[in-house]
Amino acid sequence: MNIVEYISIYLFPMALLLIIFINNIMKFRRTSDSRLFDALTIINLALMFTDILSGAAKVQVGERITWKVVSIEVLCMVLMLFASAMWSAYVCCRLYHNSIRRHTYILVGSAMGICTLAVSLEIFFWVRHYFLIGMEKVQQLIFKCNLGLSVLAVCMMLGSCIMAIWFYCHEKMREDKQECLYLMVFSVIPIAGIAVQNINMSWRMAGPSIALAILYIYVSMQNKKVITDSLTGVNNRRELEAHIDRRTRHPNQTDWGILMIDVDSFKQINDRYGHHIGDEALWDVADILKCALSKENAFIARYGGDEFTVCVDNKDGEYIPELINMLEDEVTRFNTKSKRVYKLSISIGGVTWEESGRNKENMLKLADSRMYEMKRRKEQER
Repeated sequence: MNIVEYISIYLFPMALLLIIFINNIMKFRRTSDSRLFDALTIINLALMFTDILSGAAKVQVGERITWKVVSIEVLCMVLMLFASAMWSAYVCCRLYHNSIRRHTYILVGSAMGICTLAVSLEIFFWVRHYFLIGMEKVQQLIFKCNLGLSVLAVCMMLGSCIMAIWFYCHEKMREDKQECLYLMVFSVIPIAGIAVQNINMSWRMAGPSIALAILYIYVSMQNKKVITDSLTGVNNRRELEAHIDRRTRHPNQTDWGILMIDVDSFKQINDRYGHHIGDEALWDVADILKCALSKENAFIARYGGDEFTVCVDNKDGEYIPELINMLEDEVTRFNTKSKRVYKLSISIGGVTWEESGRNKENMLKLADSRMYEMKRRKEQER
C-alpha cells in the first residue's frame, strides 16, 4: 500500500472522531464516563495517525528495516494496547454507573495494570532483541508482538462484551438493559475489524471499525439525551408521560403505582448555599433513587424543578408503603455518611393504578396530593 491509500482509508474516520470529540466536549456534562469517552476518542485518533506515519515510513525506506520504522511500529502497538484498556475502562464505567464505585475503580485499575505490564514486557523484549540479534531479525519480533497484542486487545474487548451481556441478563430497568445492548454492540464492531485486519494486513479495517463503534455509541448518547434530564441523568418529563401512556394502553396491565417525590426545603438550600449546591442536591436525590431501585423494575424521571417521579410494579398491597419507607431510610443513611453542607429530606406520595380508578390524570393528582400532605405533616412536626 502507498501513502495515498493509507490516507484515503483513514481520512474520513479521523475526521469523524475529531468532530465527535469536539461535540462531546461542548455538549456533555463533564462526568467520569464522559472523560473516558474523550480519552478513548483521542487515543484512537492518535492510533490511526500513527498507522499513517508507519505506512509513510515503510514506503520511504522500501524493504529496509530502520530504527524509524521499528519505533513507529512499537508506538502503534503501545497505542493499540492503551486504546483497548481505555475501551474496557469505559464499558466498565458505564456498566457500573448504578453500582458501588469501588468496583469500577478495581476494574479500571486492573485494565490499566495489564496494559502497563504488557507494554513494559514488549519494550523489554524489543530492546533486548535489538541489541542481541541485530535489526534484520527485529521485523519478525515486531510481527509476533503485533499479533500477540492484537489477540490481547480482542480478549479485552470480548471481556467487555461478555460483561455487557451479563449485566443485560441481570438488569431490571428497561433503560439500563438498552444501554447494555449499546455497549455490547460497541464492543463487537471493533473485534470484527481487528480480526479482519489480522487475516489480511492490507485490509486496514481496525481503525474504521473503531471509528464506527465510537460513532454508534455517540449516536446512542445523543438519542438518550433527547429522553434524559440534562441535569440529573434520569428520564425527563416527556419520557415519563410516554412511559405512563405505554403502561396504560395495555388492558391486562398488572397493578402498578407511582411515587411523587419532592425535595423538602429546596428553596432554602438554593438561597443559602447557591444554585450550584442546589444542583448537587438534585444529583444526590437522583443517585439515591437509582441506587435504591437498581434491582427493581422501576422507571425514574425528573417531573420538574425539585420533583421526581418513580413508576414501579406493585408486587403486593403493601409494597408502595414499604418502598416509601425504604427511600426515606436511604436518605437518612445518605445524610449520615455524606459530608454535604446540607441535610436532604424528601416527601413522597404514592398511589397505585387501582386506587386511581385506572385513570392517568387521577393517578398523578392523587400522588401529588399525598406528597403535599406528607410535606405539610413534616412542617407541622418541626
